[in-house]
Amino acid sequence: MHWTVSSIYWLFDSFDKTTGTYASFLMLLNLSIALLMLRFKDKLWAYLIAWTFYLLAFSWVAFFLARNIFEGMTMACIGIFFGCTALLFQFAYCAWPRYKKLASVFAAGATSLVIVGVDAFIIEPNWLEVRHETVYSNKIDKPLKMVVIADLQTDRVGNFEREALRRAMDEHPDLILFPGDYIETSAAECVAQRDKLRQCMSDVHLVAPLGIYATEGDHEAMVEVQGWPDIFKDLSNAHCFVASGTVSSGAVSVTGLSLKDSYRPECHIPHENNLHIIVGHRPDFARFVQEGDICVAGHTHGGQVQLPFFGPIMTFSEMPRKWCGGCNLTMSNGKQLIISRGVGMERGQAPRLRFLCRPEIVVVDVLPAR
Repeated sequence: MHWTVSSIYWLFDSFDKTTGTYASFLMLLNLSIALLMLRFKDKLWAYLIAWTFYLLAFSWVAFFLARNIFEGMTMACIGIFFGCTALLFQFAYCAWPRYKKLASVFAAGATSLVIVGVDAFIIEPNWLEVRHETVYSNKIDKPLKMVVIADLQTDRVGNFEREALRRAMDEHPDLILFPGDYIETSAAECVAQRDKLRQCMSDVHLVAPLGIYATEGDHEAMVEVQGWPDIFKDLSNAHCFVASGTVSSGAVSVTGLSLKDSYRPECHIPHENNLHIIVGHRPDFARFVQEGDICVAGHTHGGQVQLPFFGPIMTFSEMPRKWCGGCNLTMSNGKQLIISRGVGMERGQAPRLRFLCRPEIVVVDVLPAR
């Protein structure tokens, strides 16, 4: 229900003069093709030409009108899940009298788009996963558990975010890591949503004996959302890294990176003798670090859309695409890398969907090496 409401908000928020122009273009394009198909419905070549022309037209106009890549994606989604679906049903209707098998293929294609759309926009974004991973270290003598809550990235804090935090606490973590991106909304709404998120954390009694560690993400680095550490100000033993720094707590040291340091090769990380965890928003830092044992990051959202046998279509990271889809692996430099797909997703003018890429919190059991 939460994401159904969020999807409706997204449609209204995204609808402006540019989107309205694009929607009008799609309706005229579909109507024109429908009228032509009624005339040439007995010609097989007509279906191929009409389909090819539609694909080229809706995608070109979407990115021609778009003011940024995210708006282009949104309009492309409208062209696919509304325009293509309508066109395939039109084809099925026109082809049925003479080409019943072909009409069935068109109808199946349209139905598949409906199913994918429902999954991507309504079901999967709300289908939170708790991913369990295991890491071994010779720097500890007893197990510890850490929970990674990446990219809450919401514009309307509600039950979904509260449930994610509650499920994190159900794991009884020894430490909790937040690799940035908490709120993505307008400057006018930022403070209100920040307060709501702080209240959610207070309501679920978010606590970890070895500490809660939060770094800045892309949206925290923006002027309008500065003051993000206020989200954590009511929590016990919480550390917010506005600038890069290291906090030692017994058997564990945590280095939190600023956004800039999470993707630049010049970042300096101190040497620590105990278990050393490095947390940054973007995963790119893991390519350069010489210190540390476990690198933890978010940012990629797992791509939000993944394709079978291919992985994420887009990650906005220079790390290997397969890794950015969510991973726990040992890199060639011996560091353990954990990238979370995150809890939330891109807001603003971006399409609010996830496909084959469920939101997640990551629970990492760090065990003594045998």
